[in-house]
Amino acid sequence: MKKNLPFILTIAAFLVACAVITAVFTRDEPQYVRVVHSEPPKTAASSSADKININTASSEELRRLPGIGEVIAERIIAYREESGDFLNIREITEVSGIGEKMFENIKEFICVD
Repeated sequence: MKKNLPFILTIAAFLVACAVITAVFTRDEPQYVRVVHSEPPKTAASSSADKININTASSEELRRLPGIGEVIAERIIAYREESGDFLNIREITEVSGIGEKMFENIKEFICVD
């Protein structure tokens, strides 16, 4: 028994450490995360002057739209260059990556003036 005592104490210490770690990481206390926005939240544009014209917008301007990143902005520009100006805002759904849900999120921010 005395020969096994260091081994038994090591195992006991390991089990206690596991129990403490489990207790610490499974608490029901809320975890808080600080969210920092680089730009103000996007809200509905008040007039067509505030909207982004998808027929003339640069990639940077298009990326201001909610959910539009660099790749989709470049697809919009490529579609516009290949097919000509958008005739209406719904036509933007022809661009790969812009489905009905995305269109619903951006339609109040875009125009084809």
